[in-house]
Amino acid sequence: QACKLFVGGLSPATTTETLCAHFSRYGRLVDAVVMSKHDRQRGFGFVAFDAPSSAAAALTEPQLLDGRFVDVKRAMPSDHTPARPCNKLFVGGLPQDATREDLRVCFAGYGPVSDAVVM
Repeated sequence: QACKLFVGGLSPATTTETLCAHFSRYGRLVDAVVMSKHDRQRGFGFVAFDAPSSAAAALTEPQLLDGRFVDVKRAMPSDHTPARPCNKLFVGGLPQDATREDLRVCFAGYGPVSDAVVM
């Protein structure tokens, strides 16, 4: 894991190939991917180097990729994410006449609702 980096804030134009081309200047890459879902780029990806020193070198300077400064940090294994209670929920596709009270009534059966916002 010391060799794997998270790269966030990617431009929609960034591809796995451009990610590889950019980060290969720091050392040999063993893996790189721009994450996507349903053929849409999700704005982040990962690169993995063959040596920890290469990953450390990439972390020492700001990274400008496809016209954007991207957020680069050491990747954390998904099983090491801190457990925290879910306290927000996005609900899409509401009818135009939905109100805050409608949301409160709908979700009150699952526990206390501290706030509801209809946008």
